[in-house]
Amino acid sequence: MTFIYKFDNVGPAGVKTVTEVNGIPNNTFQNTGSDPSFTWTTANSDPGDSKTSSGAVTGYWVYWGTDPNADISLFTPQPVQFYDPPAVTTGIYYLRIATFDNVGNLTITTPYTLKFDNTVPTPPTSAVEETGTKRTPRFTWNGAADEGSGIAGYYVYFGTDPAGTGTKFVTTAKYSITLETKATYYLRVRVKDNAGNLSDWATLYTHVYN
Repeated sequence: MTFIYKFDNVGPAGVKTVTEVNGIPNNTFQNTGSDPSFTWTTANSDPGDSKTSSGAVTGYWVYWGTDPNADISLFTPQPVQFYDPPAVTTGIYYLRIATFDNVGNLTITTPYTLKFDNTVPTPPTSAVEETGTKRTPRFTWNGAADEGSGIAGYYVYFGTDPAGTGTKFVTTAKYSITLETKATYYLRVRVKDNAGNLSDWATLYTHVYN
């Protein structure tokens, strides 16, 4: 009597690359493209030959959600190389794909991460002048927040128009200036987040140089 022992402890090939059909960038914060769809070309395969491989199971198992380490129990069967998940709101979402072989070895990959943020940041609530001088003020502010991609920086206007706007951009919550003309000045700030969303302008300080 012949005894044949077949052993396979090597997982099947994983899906390493997917294509997002709408061109939504992978792993980059952005504020459009909340409804991605994916295709991939990786065919199911299991390393080895007929003696060392149990063969790949047909189909894929897919997870789409906010857990980068989602357990296989949260995956759902996906028989074809196409997946159209539901649209998302602000957050970071992971596409995880699992493949199995015929003895239960599995390989899980995370070939795509969607960083989506269409939530407007909160503008600062207050500012202080730190030097106590009228001609060379230095301001700091607080109260700005962004729950999605985080704050990239601030547009700043400092001038005599109480409703003024400007293109000066700073990456920290600080602004200083040397004044030449005596007048009443308004410090106004607008927040930009890392996905490009902008808050309303907020007037934080009225500075009188006389």
